[in-house]
Amino acid sequence: MLIRTRLCHLKSLIILDNVDQLEKLALDPRYVGAGSSRVIIISRDRHILRNYGVNEVYNAKLINRHNALQLFCRKAFKSIDIVKDYEWMTNQVLEYGTGLPLAIKVLG
Repeated sequence: MLIRTRLCHLKSLIILDNVDQLEKLALDPRYVGAGSSRVIIISRDRHILRNYGVNEVYNAKLINRHNALQLFCRKAFKSIDIVKDYEWMTNQVLEYGTGLPLAIKVLG
């Protein structure tokens, strides 16, 4: 109820990351301030976005494994090559990042 009464009168930017259940948040678009307010929902599950009534969906561009490896090595090791004895960890990071450039940069 607090969200409804406070947000409906304010211009706001709300970013929800790694969302898997919107129902529990009770964040209905009608309760977010009208006009220039925005709600950005980050999720891998399109079904959640459709059920919520999302207006626009942006598909993040994935990078191939070679470019992901170069990006990770530049961020983690300040080099273009994997540092010796870190091959296993590097492969785990690349698998976890699934080609998402921002995830790979942050993990690096």
